[in-house]
Amino acid sequence: GGEKIKRFIHLNETTNKLLKLYTALREAGHPDYFNQTVDEILLCSVQTADCKVQDAEKTLMEWTEQVAALRVKYSWLLFMGMPKLLKLFQLLTNPSAVACVDKILQEISFLFSNERHNWLRVREEVKSYLTRAAESILRSETPMHVVGKFLAVLFANHSLPTRRGLGKRPPSVTSRSRSYRHEYTHTLHYCPGYSQKELVQLIVSICNGVPESYEVFHCHKSSSREELELFLKRALHHPLHYLMLEVNKLPFKLQEYLLQFHLGGTNIVNITDSVESSQPQMATIQFIETSPSILREMPWILLKEHKVSGLSSTWDEARRLCVTRVAQPYDFACIQLVCGDAGDGKTHYIKQQLASSPASLTIAINEAFTPLATIKMLNALPSDTKDCAIFFNFTLLPPGEMVDKNEHIRYKKLMEVIGWFFFDLFILGYVEDPVTGHSFRMPGGLAWSVYIEVPSRDLKLLAANNLKQFCEEIPTLWLIASAHFVHQE
Repeated sequence: GGEKIKRFIHLNETTNKLLKLYTALREAGHPDYFNQTVDEILLCSVQTADCKVQDAEKTLMEWTEQVAALRVKYSWLLFMGMPKLLKLFQLLTNPSAVACVDKILQEISFLFSNERHNWLRVREEVKSYLTRAAESILRSETPMHVVGKFLAVLFANHSLPTRRGLGKRPPSVTSRSRSYRHEYTHTLHYCPGYSQKELVQLIVSICNGVPESYEVFHCHKSSSREELELFLKRALHHPLHYLMLEVNKLPFKLQEYLLQFHLGGTNIVNITDSVESSQPQMATIQFIETSPSILREMPWILLKEHKVSGLSSTWDEARRLCVTRVAQPYDFACIQLVCGDAGDGKTHYIKQQLASSPASLTIAINEAFTPLATIKMLNALPSDTKDCAIFFNFTLLPPGEMVDKNEHIRYKKLMEVIGWFFFDLFILGYVEDPVTGHSFRMPGGLAWSVYIEVPSRDLKLLAANNLKQFCEEIPTLWLIASAHFVHQE
C-alpha cells in the first residue's frame, strides 16, 4: 500500500510539472501543444512520466531559442507579444480568412496610419494577400512563420502608410564594442514624488509631443520577463525613441535583468541601408523613475533629476501638443467632460446625445474597472461606422475621511490604472492587454463622440471645482477634452 501511495504522489507531482510545461509551450506558440493534455500521465509508469517531463523541458528550451531566432528573422514580430500573435495566427489560418479581414486589420492597426483613406488601402492589401496566399498559409507552419511572412509582405509594400518611425524595412544589426557605449543616448529621469499629471507633462516634454504606443513600456509589479525582453529586443532591431515609465515599479529581478541586458553586450547600433545617411541610427531609451531604481548602476546612462517646479513645459503647452496630435475633428466630433451639480441632468444630457448616434456604448467606470473588460466592450462598436458615441459613466468616488486608509490606497491605485488606461486610449491611440492580446484602437476619420460624466465628488464644491479635482486624478482627459457644463433649468 505504501508503494502505491508514493507512486500516486510522484505521478501527481509529475502531472503538475507537465501541465505547467505544456501550458508554457502553448503560451509560447508551439503548434504541437495547442490541444495537449496530461490525463494519460496518471496511467503510465513513473519512468515514462519522468521521461515526458524531460522531453517537454527540452522542447521548451529549444522552442524558446527558435522563437527568439524567428523574431530576428521576421523582426516585425517584435511589435507583438505572443498572445496577440496567436490571435492573428488563428485569423490568418481560418478557412474563411478573407471574411475576417476587418478583424485582422484590428489586430495590426497600431502599426499603420489611422487616416480613413489609408486604412482602406491597408484593407485592400490584406485582402489581396489572403486571396493570393490562401494555398501557402499552411496550418503545419508555426504561428511565427505565418504571421512573420504576412507582416513582411505588408511592410515590403512601401506605399502602405505605416506609423511614425517604422521604416520601409527593418534595419540590419551590427554590434559595437564597449568603448562605444558611452555615446548611447539613454537617459534616466529621476522624478521623486511626481503625480500622474506631472509624469504625463514630463512625457510630452521629453518627446516634444506624443510617443507611439509601441515606443512606451508601462512598468508594473506584474510585468513579465517576456514582455520586458520583447520591448528591449524591439529597441535593438528598430532604432526608435523609446520610453520606460516608472522603472522602479519593476520587480527587483526584472530591474536586474534590465541592467544585465545593457551590461552584457546587447547594446547595439542599428545600421540602415539608406544611402542618404552614412551614420548609424541608434535607438534611445528614456527611463523614468519616481523612486531610485537599480538603473543608477548603469555606467553610461545620463541621470537627470527633475523637480516639479522645474518642468520645462507648461501644462498648457502639453495640452496644445496633444490636441494638435490627437483630437482631430475628422477622428472625434467631440471629447466632452460633462460637468454640473448633482441633479442638474448630466446623465440625461449625455443620453440625449447618444440617442442621435447610429451606435453607442455606455461603460461604467466603478470599483470593478479593469482594462481588459473595457477593451472587450469597446470592441463591440462597429469599426466602420461614422458618428458612434461612447459614454464613460464615472460612478467611482473617493472614500470618505473616516474610511480605513487601506481603502484610500486601493482607490488611489485604481485611479492610477484608470488614468494610464485613458492615456493609452486617447494619447497613444491604442490599448492592449498583454496577457490575453485583446486590444482596441479608435478608428480614424469617423468623427466619433466621447462623453465623460464628471461625478459630483463633493456636494459642497462648485461644479468647476469638482472638475478640477477630477482632472488632477485623470489628467489625460484634461489634455484632450473640453468641458461642457450642464445647468438645471
